[in-house]
Amino acid sequence: MASYRYRGTVSVTVTGLTCQRWDSGEHDYTPENYPTAGLEQNYCRNPGHDDGGVWCFTTDPDTIWDYCDVPLCENEDSPTASAVEAVSGETLIGGGTYECNHNYVYAVYGENQPWWTVDLGGSYTVSRVSVLNRADCCNVSDTAKTWREDHRCRGDFLAEDGSPAECDPDSLNGCCSGSGWCGYTTDHCDCYYCIDYSNKGVRLALDASWVVDFTGTDRLRDAASALDGDIETVWNSVGPPRYHNNWYIILDLRAPTTLIRIGVNNYGDTTHDTAAFRLQKSLVGAPYSWEDVTFVDNVQGGTNQRQEFGDFRETARYWKFVVTRTHEGYQPWLSELNLYRISATQRQQNFMVRVGPSLEETSRLNEQCGEAYMDTPLLDGQTIELDCDPPISGRYVSILLVEPSDALTLCEVEVYGTS
Repeated sequence: MASYRYRGTVSVTVTGLTCQRWDSGEHDYTPENYPTAGLEQNYCRNPGHDDGGVWCFTTDPDTIWDYCDVPLCENEDSPTASAVEAVSGETLIGGGTYECNHNYVYAVYGENQPWWTVDLGGSYTVSRVSVLNRADCCNVSDTAKTWREDHRCRGDFLAEDGSPAECDPDSLNGCCSGSGWCGYTTDHCDCYYCIDYSNKGVRLALDASWVVDFTGTDRLRDAASALDGDIETVWNSVGPPRYHNNWYIILDLRAPTTLIRIGVNNYGDTTHDTAAFRLQKSLVGAPYSWEDVTFVDNVQGGTNQRQEFGDFRETARYWKFVVTRTHEGYQPWLSELNLYRISATQRQQNFMVRVGPSLEETSRLNEQCGEAYMDTPLLDGQTIELDCDPPISGRYVSILLVEPSDALTLCEVEVYGTS
């Protein structure tokens, strides 16, 4: 049995701490926000589909939460069209569960096909559709781990890469307090010295294999050197003349990714330091269709410290970083290029569900089930449920994108109704 389906009555953690009631305390894991997660009393549950298993908030003020010692069955089958008992007399009549890896189902705005369609194999009366859109699904590239497991942050507490530790922006405890603890209360998020890392975005782990093209003939110091995590190596775009002003790197992130910030590390010698750059995106591969995302003309020279620039929010698979000016006109020497995606709490997921007999015109002839969902999920793993009121008869259930939206990744979809 998957841990998020656990409905037992264990209420003690692996360390012997007593669990706190789900309807008490200041957090978003409440019965109201997760009506199908079984958040009853103080029983151990897994509303966010945490890979570590069931857990609970504790009554110990020194331990915010902890995992529970609950053995679970293995090798559960994924939902299929076979009947499975569900709530309110409904039956799970179709759907699917997908591994949250690079082989998931996704689409972005501008594509003509629905994101996801299921053939129920016959006509059913559909009353409800449940969608799980996990934050780790949108993580098409590994996230750079800038936080610590002991929930300490800032100051003398360092992350794996040696930088001051932050808080996991995709987690419940995404804020750092003035005393250096990650958490979720007002003392962590709203004080004068507090830092809310969920609003800063999530830095992607650098991957040199993203590079598909670049300016320059120096194969020992090519563009991959700017994505190797080593500030001592540089991309030397030697070849074009001085004042070329169009030195570029083209990246393929393997899947649509919503970026909100970019970070650059100059070499620090001023002569080859970037002074201005343009970031562009393309929804399609070569031949690309480039669109401007942001233009920056105030990059400092003479320092190799990371400089970050934001104020944009765009989704694409292909990205082009173009240096348009260096401080003295010579080719840029770029030490590192960092990209930041949106955190789970920032993601906008706008979609609608249609049910009916037709697959023509991408199922847009079918009836819409409930209202279009146009909101931002509170946390990783929140289930989004749409009620068909009244129920709709049909064979095909489709989920379609609604403008504006980021890429929605479907990790689990369940269709409920009657035959």
